[in-house]
Amino acid sequence: MCLRQLLQSSQLQRAWRAAFLKHVQGGPYRCSAVVVVTNGTTILLTLLLLRVVWGVVLTGFLCFCLGQASSATVKQTGKLTEFMCNLAWDFPIKEGFQVFKEMLATKPLMGSHHSWSRPQSLLSTPGMRSYVTSTDSSPAHASKGALIFSPEGLPPRVRELYQRLKEFMERHVYPAELELQRHQVSAERWTPSPLVEDLKEKAKAEGLWNLFLPLETDPEKKYGAGLTNVEYAHLCEVMGTSLYAPEIFNCSAPDTGNMELLVRYGTEEQKARWLIPLLEGKARSCFAMTEPQVASSDATNIESSIREEDGFYVINGHKWWITGILDPRCQLCVFMGKTDPHAPRHQQQSMFLVPMDTPGIKIIRPLRVYGLEDAPGLCVCLFSVWVWI
Repeated sequence: MCLRQLLQSSQLQRAWRAAFLKHVQGGPYRCSAVVVVTNGTTILLTLLLLRVVWGVVLTGFLCFCLGQASSATVKQTGKLTEFMCNLAWDFPIKEGFQVFKEMLATKPLMGSHHSWSRPQSLLSTPGMRSYVTSTDSSPAHASKGALIFSPEGLPPRVRELYQRLKEFMERHVYPAELELQRHQVSAERWTPSPLVEDLKEKAKAEGLWNLFLPLETDPEKKYGAGLTNVEYAHLCEVMGTSLYAPEIFNCSAPDTGNMELLVRYGTEEQKARWLIPLLEGKARSCFAMTEPQVASSDATNIESSIREEDGFYVINGHKWWITGILDPRCQLCVFMGKTDPHAPRHQQQSMFLVPMDTPGIKIIRPLRVYGLEDAPGLCVCLFSVWVWI
């Protein structure tokens, strides 16, 4: 049996899964395997480290089974596994538990909430969902002092919104996925799906709309649902079970970030022109930051230039991975470039609102991810435009 056949074996997958579930339900790392209330960095690092641990364990196991590991290699793998386990456990113990130590005394312990998708077999029916959600509020769990934040602990208004969102997903979104998948691979994939537009109107009518705007940005709840980031995170978990859901609830990137930018810093004229159509779901936007010549995840590397000249801002740059720019509804591009290359490193950049009908925006080609299109998706684009001051 080749390695690929071994890894794809349904028996081996079931064995690994059974071992994992037994580990997280009864083992010493239980608190790290469910959603615990620590700061976001602690959660991500803990889960990342546990994933690395699991990879190390499986690597050692496979090497042993395939007869490709010496006793010295196996011993070294064991030491590495032990070290990573101790490191992963230190994060929730030393960081998260201390940060929220006082919370245990003031808030009753709620049940844990964890969910996962079952492994998909190649023989499974396309479009069929396999999703498991379970809760646990046993006294044994409570006695361990785990810091669990579950949907049951949300304020009543948010909990009711969470429940309505789940029901909408079950009634409307999941049943529509097969048709939406067919649209995504059809010749019409570069145009908006009429079904998505219909579902957007239904979501808007049920008050499941613009859920993303944080309360701190919109304290008067003028534009959004008035949720905190923690409250919105639980709604994101529900929407995240379908690729199509975020757009249906007008909660998809890059529009969410661009709308928050306009709410925070836009003038009344800019809000009327750009923000309102975006909030109504009638327009889309894009964000041009990444450049092919530099490591753009560090925005200080950006090389696109923005200079003032004769009552205009002159923008020149080569951008790519611009999500949504090929969408025919895209009316606004938020462009990042350097306005002062001689300023301190983190004060050189500015962001400009560039209407998509501005002359000088040249779309070169769409991009593929792992050989797949993501219509109306990503592209390479050249900017050589003049914008009024």
